[in-house]
Amino acid sequence: MTDVRVFFGHTMEAMFVHAIPPERFPELSRRYAQAGFDLSRPALPAYTYATWLACLRAQREVALPHASDDEAAHVQGAHCADAYF
Repeated sequence: MTDVRVFFGHTMEAMFVHAIPPERFPELSRRYAQAGFDLSRPALPAYTYATWLACLRAQREVALPHASDDEAAHVQGAHCADAYF
Protein backbone atom coordinates (compact mmCIF):
# COMPACT_ATOMS: atom_id res chain seq x y z
CA MET A 1 0.00 0.00 0.00
CA THR A 2 1.35 3.42 -0.90
CA ASP A 3 1.12 6.58 1.14
CA VAL A 4 -0.89 8.94 -1.05
CA ARG A 5 -2.05 12.24 0.37
CA VAL A 6 -5.39 13.46 -0.92
CA PHE A 7 -7.63 16.37 -0.11
CA PHE A 8 -11.33 15.72 -0.27
CA GLY A 9 -13.60 17.83 -2.44
CA HIS A 10 -15.36 19.46 0.52
CA THR A 11 -12.00 20.54 1.94
CA MET A 12 -10.98 22.04 -1.40
CA GLU A 13 -14.28 23.91 -1.58
CA ALA A 14 -13.93 25.20 1.97
CA MET A 15 -10.42 26.53 1.32
CA PHE A 16 -10.67 27.73 -2.25
CA VAL A 17 -14.34 28.69 -2.68
CA HIS A 18 -15.57 29.78 0.75
CA ALA A 19 -12.48 30.91 2.70
CA ILE A 20 -11.31 33.47 0.15
CA PRO A 21 -14.06 33.67 -2.49
CA PRO A 22 -12.69 33.73 -6.03
CA GLU A 23 -15.36 36.29 -6.94
CA ARG A 24 -13.22 38.82 -5.06
CA PHE A 25 -10.18 37.85 -7.14
CA PRO A 26 -11.26 36.77 -10.66
CA GLU A 27 -7.76 35.51 -11.51
CA LEU A 28 -8.13 32.75 -8.91
CA SER A 29 -10.65 30.70 -10.88
CA ARG A 30 -8.27 30.48 -13.83
CA ARG A 31 -5.28 29.65 -11.64
CA TYR A 32 -7.22 26.95 -9.76
CA ALA A 33 -8.33 25.39 -13.05
CA GLN A 34 -4.72 25.32 -14.25
CA ALA A 35 -3.79 23.52 -11.04
CA GLY A 36 -6.54 20.92 -11.53
CA PHE A 37 -9.39 22.35 -9.43
CA ASP A 38 -11.95 23.58 -11.97
CA LEU A 39 -14.66 25.67 -10.33
CA SER A 40 -16.90 25.40 -13.39
CA ARG A 41 -17.46 21.70 -12.62
CA PRO A 42 -18.68 19.85 -9.53
CA ALA A 43 -15.90 19.05 -7.10
CA LEU A 44 -14.24 15.67 -7.48
CA PRO A 45 -14.25 13.26 -4.52
CA ALA A 46 -10.53 13.91 -3.93
CA TYR A 47 -7.58 15.91 -5.26
CA THR A 48 -3.85 15.28 -5.15
CA TYR A 49 -1.46 16.92 -2.74
CA ALA A 50 0.18 18.65 -5.72
CA THR A 51 -3.16 20.23 -6.68
CA TRP A 52 -3.69 21.38 -3.08
CA LEU A 53 -0.24 22.99 -2.97
CA ALA A 54 -0.67 24.66 -6.37
CA CYS A 55 -4.03 26.12 -5.31
CA LEU A 56 -2.57 27.36 -2.02
CA ARG A 57 0.27 29.01 -3.92
CA ALA A 58 -2.15 30.63 -6.37
CA GLN A 59 -4.30 31.91 -3.51
CA ARG A 60 -1.27 33.43 -1.79
CA GLU A 61 0.06 35.04 -4.96
CA VAL A 62 -3.27 36.51 -6.04
CA ALA A 63 -5.13 37.30 -2.80
CA LEU A 64 -2.21 37.92 -0.43
CA PRO A 65 0.62 39.16 -2.66
CA HIS A 66 2.43 41.24 -0.05
CA ALA A 67 2.28 38.73 2.81
CA SER A 68 5.18 36.52 3.74
CA ASP A 69 4.59 32.78 3.40
CA ASP A 70 4.07 32.49 7.17
CA GLU A 71 1.66 35.45 7.29
CA ALA A 72 -0.25 34.14 4.28
CA ALA A 73 -0.51 30.65 5.80
CA HIS A 74 -1.93 32.16 9.00
CA VAL A 75 -4.50 34.24 7.08
CA GLN A 76 -5.45 31.30 4.84
CA GLY A 77 -5.90 29.02 7.85
CA ALA A 78 -8.02 31.58 9.69
CA HIS A 79 -10.25 32.11 6.65
CA CYS A 80 -10.61 28.35 6.16
CA ALA A 81 -11.66 27.86 9.79
CA ASP A 82 -14.15 30.73 9.46
CA ALA A 83 -15.59 29.10 6.33
CA TYR A 84 -16.71 26.12 8.42
CA PHE A 85 -18.65 28.38 10.79
